[in-house]
Amino acid sequence: MQTKTSPLEKLKRTPPTTDELLWQHIHHFMGYDIPRHRIKTRRKCHGHCPPFSYVSDAYFERVGDTLVWACRTGGKTLNAAILSVLEHAHKPRLQRRILGGSEEQSKRMYEHVEPFLLGSYAYTVEGKVEKVQTRFQNGGRMAILAASPTHVLGHHIPRLDLDEIDEFDPAVLEKALGTSVSQFGYRARIDSFSTFHNPYGVMHETLKGLAESGQALYKWCIFEVLEHCGPDYDCKGCVLYSDCQGVAERDIPEGCGYVTIEDARRWKRRHSREGWESFYLCERPFVGGLFYKRFDEDTHVSKHPIPYNPNLPLYRGFDFGTNDPTHVIWAQVEVEHRDNPNDERETPRPFVRIIDEWREFDMAASDAARQVAAYHKEKGYGLTSGDYGDPSGRVYIKEYQKHGIFIQGHRSKGAKAALNSRMEGHEIVRQFLCAGDGKSSLIVSKNCLNLVRELQNLHYPKAIAGRTPPEDHVQVDDHGADALRYFFAGRFPQTTWQFA
Repeated sequence: MQTKTSPLEKLKRTPPTTDELLWQHIHHFMGYDIPRHRIKTRRKCHGHCPPFSYVSDAYFERVGDTLVWACRTGGKTLNAAILSVLEHAHKPRLQRRILGGSEEQSKRMYEHVEPFLLGSYAYTVEGKVEKVQTRFQNGGRMAILAASPTHVLGHHIPRLDLDEIDEFDPAVLEKALGTSVSQFGYRARIDSFSTFHNPYGVMHETLKGLAESGQALYKWCIFEVLEHCGPDYDCKGCVLYSDCQGVAERDIPEGCGYVTIEDARRWKRRHSREGWESFYLCERPFVGGLFYKRFDEDTHVSKHPIPYNPNLPLYRGFDFGTNDPTHVIWAQVEVEHRDNPNDERETPRPFVRIIDEWREFDMAASDAARQVAAYHKEKGYGLTSGDYGDPSGRVYIKEYQKHGIFIQGHRSKGAKAALNSRMEGHEIVRQFLCAGDGKSSLIVSKNCLNLVRELQNLHYPKAIAGRTPPEDHVQVDDHGADALRYFFAGRFPQTTWQFA
């Protein structure tokens, strides 16, 4: 005898047709009030959106690929699970794969789906919910993938969920991006989710390439998912107030947030300011492992290209390369700079302007020297007051001398002395980025794209328990940063320099 379906059950099986009906569907049948009201008044929340914006846009297929940048405990994985269940319940034959930065991460996302499929959406499942996959009665299938290039290959499906992409191996991610294809009338879509852990990781590169990739960005911080304390709450002494500015007190209707005030206060007390701003406010990546923590694009990069000033001394910094790039920077120094030129009480200090860079790969020293000299002349730059580089590159230095470029360098005997010399140069750069009084004496022209990228990305190796933390940064693309370091150590030496 066929069981009669109740009106409520029929309603659950009916696909919602509007944002309001979708929100109400999730509220009644899944038991969650996804925040759907955007915080408009809190400082630095420009460009944020409530989580429901992502769920509704993806469910109604208004967007292609998406990137969700959200705070810890902000419901990224939960919202992805809700969307997955609804899509498989209402969209026949839909195929989905779930991939995390590790197999464990993939399983964790899949586990968020299981309670729905074992509960009120059990009617959608064919057979049983298995450990790594679920088949649906309407012909759809959801499965997890192991985080390796081999396991990712060979899948061609319209839906791919990438959880915590900042932890991905770039090789795995590259292979995964080719798996999503339109199928059965469903537009191909890759949904990527992450907090922003690493300023030098996958998330950084993904955010940089948004305009080119066409991904839709959905970003929310803790204040988009925070419960509201109501008009009677006393803000005095609340640890959140410096960030909240009273937003949590506002009277907002249903769908206002699922993170409790008490939890948020506890998390803020537990974290450093850097961790709080990164993990919960989504203002920037966590800079705990950054080599130049004080480098800030708003402070240290000009809004427009910095022109050459013939009245200021000109210098160059060189980092030699053949297979690696040769990188040259041009710097000018204002010897007695005051932030307020009319204030005689202010102690003048040198101020450095990096006005240009030149970078080329796979070039013999003689060709590089010739091209640098030609570029210098073409740009109309005058005579330099100093050229600085690595004295160990004697072959390079002799070639540059043939073109009138006399490079100075500091001789370091032994590995320890060489490391100390590098550390000294890095410390001088840090002093100019932010002195003890909090003032910066360095600005980089916006056209020095490679140098800016390197200063943002240089980082220490990951710490290993029981081992002494390394002093130097990971040997990645650091050629512009090295050219900058040679210039600073040469122009503002703390030890004696000489011609190499």
